Amino acid sequence: MELCVEKHTSISKIIPLRKMVLAYYETINPPDERGSGLKNILLRNFEKRFKAVENVHELGIATLIDPRFKKKGFLLPERVSRTVQLIKDEASRLSELTQGKGAQFTKVKNSSLVLSWFY
Repeated sequence: MELCVEKHTSISKIIPLRKMVLAYYETINPPDERGSGLKNILLRNFEKRFKAVENVHELGIATLIDPRFKKKGFLLPERVSRTVQLIKDEASRLSELTQGKGAQFTKVKNSSLVLSWFY
């Protein structure tokens, strides 16, 4: 269940892969109680290990700026909004840092330049 045939996996794939695995396991309907128990154990352990990946800012940003995924990779819409806000805040911070230092950067007004990539 790999998203491409690259030799190395990028961190932008972690959040979408989690979403894909959860969606796949939701479609599985085991025929008996033993299979249902196994499915529940697998899902519980998977969530225990990977439920926090959307909270890791670096992973969220990498997923959001990857043109293959953008917002589609996230399981929760509020995580997308939070990640967009993180990028806007960082763009504003960098813009403020470069003002008056002779840099060739222009201030991003309302972050429309940054946001236009995501929509």
